[in-house]
Amino acid sequence: MVREWLERRAAGVLLHPTALAGDDGLTEARVRAFVAWMAQAGLRLWQILPIHPPRHVSPYECVTSFAVNERLFAAEWLQRTLPPQETVESALQGEVWLSGESGLASPGLAPFAPVIARERVKYALFCYYAHQFPDRPFWAWPPDLALFREDEQLPPEARGWLTAKMARLLAAERAWQQVLALVHEAGIWVVGDLPFFVAANSADVWGNRAYFLLQSDGSPAFVAGVPPDYFSASGQRWGNPQYDWGMLRETEFGWWRARLAAQLSWCDGVRLDHFRGYQAVWSIPEDAPTAETGCWVPVPGDALFARVRTDCGGEPLPFIAEDLGIITDEVRALQAAFHLPGISVLQFGFDGLPGNPHAPHAIPEWQWVMTGTHDNATTLEWWNGIEDGGYREWILAQLPHSDDPMPWPMIDAALASRARWAVIPIADWLGLGAEARFNVPGTVNERNWRWRVPEGALRVELAQRIRDRVERFARG
Repeated sequence: MVREWLERRAAGVLLHPTALAGDDGLTEARVRAFVAWMAQAGLRLWQILPIHPPRHVSPYECVTSFAVNERLFAAEWLQRTLPPQETVESALQGEVWLSGESGLASPGLAPFAPVIARERVKYALFCYYAHQFPDRPFWAWPPDLALFREDEQLPPEARGWLTAKMARLLAAERAWQQVLALVHEAGIWVVGDLPFFVAANSADVWGNRAYFLLQSDGSPAFVAGVPPDYFSASGQRWGNPQYDWGMLRETEFGWWRARLAAQLSWCDGVRLDHFRGYQAVWSIPEDAPTAETGCWVPVPGDALFARVRTDCGGEPLPFIAEDLGIITDEVRALQAAFHLPGISVLQFGFDGLPGNPHAPHAIPEWQWVMTGTHDNATTLEWWNGIEDGGYREWILAQLPHSDDPMPWPMIDAALASRARWAVIPIADWLGLGAEARFNVPGTVNERNWRWRVPEGALRVELAQRIRDRVERFARG
């Protein structure tokens, strides 16, 4: 079942699990109800954002690439999935990853299980030390702790804390596997998300210094961002550490391939965030205050994907390339070489310019189409922000005729398109406006990432309305 979604003309929903959770996290009852609603609606794809443990609230700034966020789940669910003590003890030695309860998406990915198991131990240790020094990044810890050693032993005084932490990590892993089982039983596939960069103060960097361009203390030497453009005269300085691609290549990209293997144990497919970075990255000296002094540095994405293609047993690869923004011919060539579909966003499709890849008539068959993304305004909010009546009429003229108000004409355009996959954010399925905005990029806003599905919003009547459309446009 894992990669069957690649062959199906299907519809789905974008909904991060946190938006489905209650105050205490996800409960099995909420997941069951949501999966049942999706099945009633005829939706076959559930797109989620990264499910790693975040540094704060953004799922795109993770502390590790190799564990499921234990805070996703309600305490009672984790309590039910706690593994036996001997399993926890083995996991603390890096000998257990999935407790033998689930496999990887391809036999070629199985060799990465020991790597992932060891990375999870690094994460538990990182959390323990970070707990001791809560206001410091790891490069400001005492020198004997700031530098991870492969022969590092579990501190005897930390044994109880680390045992409890590992038990929760394994419980979260098992709980997510239960989510996948429920989803698969309903004939639904999950498409996850892999951030390109990792957080500077993270277990990924602390435990794998050789794969990053760092200063002697472990802090970044070069950071990520994007160059100056029409939207920002000084560019954007994100602050994530840059990878040492020479070292990664020398090790046959083993650590990066293990990241993808972990993802494919949690999902049936993966959206590759910032796909542009697999061809070249904008690298900024750490001491530069803005992104203006950066430069483009080539990335051997072709060599990486060649290895990944072997791991996954050939094409088609179960990946979606997030190719939004300014994309060069070189990036397009990389995408085409590995037959990776891109993403079209209908809200971007109405500038009237020739060659707009997001315009409804221009969307190809091997494509992932959406009305908007987690970073966009909801479609109703976008529509309400258009004050020019003539412009509104021009947009409506390019959408399927509908007697229903927005956002339904845009939803119909996505479903009617040639794109093989049409995925609609849950706020658009619910017809919600600005109150349901999930994230505003480039802002520090207490509302970002915190919106939740209103109680009782997933009604049977709405599911039937969606199913009628899914069947009308031959998606199922």
